[in-house]
Amino acid sequence: MARERTLSEQAFEQFPQALILVDREATVIALNPVAERLTGWGRGDALGRPAADILEVRTETGVNLCAPNGALRRALRLGTRINTHFAYLFRLRTSDDPVRVAYSVSPLHIKGRTPDGAVIVIHDVTPELETIEARDALMLAASHELKTPLTTLKGLSELLLDFDLSEAQRRELLQDLHGQADRMERLIGDIL
Repeated sequence: MARERTLSEQAFEQFPQALILVDREATVIALNPVAERLTGWGRGDALGRPAADILEVRTETGVNLCAPNGALRRALRLGTRINTHFAYLFRLRTSDDPVRVAYSVSPLHIKGRTPDGAVIVIHDVTPELETIEARDALMLAASHELKTPLTTLKGLSELLLDFDLSEAQRRELLQDLHGQADRMERLIGDIL
């Protein structure tokens, strides 16, 4: 039994996301090192405090995770897990700059059906969102870069189709078409 307890404690300490354990009154009873870094609260200061004191996590509608109608109180009241899949703003104790996070709250049962507490898991999703934003910016730039040669190709092909041109004019337009096609091929190669 002592070995399992030691393994559980090590897992809690080494978990890669912030873990905060609260009792049924939503008082902090444990937090791991990632939670300390993310919240800016050391264990000595956080233990025994209401979770609302150390967690400033708000949904897009402004509801705090620890509010009476927030995810923590609902999980404790209903005994069900509450997951988020979106980025919520989280204010660090040490900074006014919000961090974007996703979180889940899972009730913990020692005995009976009524939750004896809950575990809050908070994941900083800033790196994932930055990757998505960079991808979107790349796609926007790529679509703009591809539209330019496509517009030129379309215009040149219309000239070839609609006007009676000399052989020299036709040849010049075909060379331009070929050059624009090469440009598109390079752009696509750069993107991929």
